[in-house]
Amino acid sequence: MVPEPAHPDRSLATLSPFVRQFVLEVPLNPSHVQQLLRLSFEDSPGGATGQYQPREEKNGTIPPYCAPLEVNLPWSIDVLRAQPMNSESYHHNEISGYMARPSLNLPAPPLKFHQEDMKAWGEIWRGKNPEKTGSAWKEDRVDYFVKKDAMDFANYLDSTTAECLSQFLGGIPIQFAKQNHLTPIDGRVCVELGEITICGGVRQQNFDVAFRPDGPRIIVDSKGLNATKSIQKNWQNMINDIATEATTVHLRYPYAITSFVIALPKQALRDSQRADIINTLERMAGRDLPHYPPSLSEIITLMIWDVDTGEVDPEYPHPDSPLRVEKFSEILERTYCSRYKGLLPHESVL
Repeated sequence: MVPEPAHPDRSLATLSPFVRQFVLEVPLNPSHVQQLLRLSFEDSPGGATGQYQPREEKNGTIPPYCAPLEVNLPWSIDVLRAQPMNSESYHHNEISGYMARPSLNLPAPPLKFHQEDMKAWGEIWRGKNPEKTGSAWKEDRVDYFVKKDAMDFANYLDSTTAECLSQFLGGIPIQFAKQNHLTPIDGRVCVELGEITICGGVRQQNFDVAFRPDGPRIIVDSKGLNATKSIQKNWQNMINDIATEATTVHLRYPYAITSFVIALPKQALRDSQRADIINTLERMAGRDLPHYPPSLSEIITLMIWDVDTGEVDPEYPHPDSPLRVEKFSEILERTYCSRYKGLLPHESVL
């Protein structure tokens, strides 16, 4: 990565967080050697800064314009020295080194949809709070989300899941994806949120949350059926979508972790449908190894929530089911570490 030279009167270099290896060229005037005490890392959280300190060579001398760089970052950084590249009045110096890799946060933080938040969404679902609804109010609007509300609820599920992934992956930043881009913007190591395009083995598919430092490692798609009639008519279509999306990803990226977060209102779910949905989803989950059938998914989370209390149903799915929202992070940690332990951009010891 070679950023554009920064103006000497402003920050001397700009560096995106979590870049593992980098080379910077910065304009350096000999008169700036003593003044070059702070190096701004504009993209790093917390406004991190660097500082030049003299270093003696073996013969006890200090080379002109050469010094190690010590940096105060939320993550450690090792930079050896700045080397002059020419003898003109403005020297373009090369600063090279390695940024520390983010550490996984183990055990993985739980995926939590807070009860108060879910209760507020339940009021919108019930039609009790017209001021909060994202769509025009309708007198007969009860017991379902209108389209705009459904989209907003899905965004809530996605942003909460993205925050969980960000924490698990070492506190890396979350940024919105750019549609039809196959890599993160600026090549940053981050969790992406939005319409994330993955070109799979069958077709191109958009997902809602992703971590793809070198291709898709973790991808998440949220699903929601929010009315009795909708569940009755469309739950089997949802099953087909999940299998198709998992297949197209795994055919091209067998090591990718495909995850689906499904939220169904308890009051809209009939007992017979609940049993059929749970049994089917449990058969479709559990892709623990990359050579397992591509139609299976590594993680499927089914959250049946009470719209009046905001509580996640404690009985269904069964507390031991892999579909439980409490199992999301446990499965994520186990699967991710088994496939990417010790690989960039993480520390070698997990």
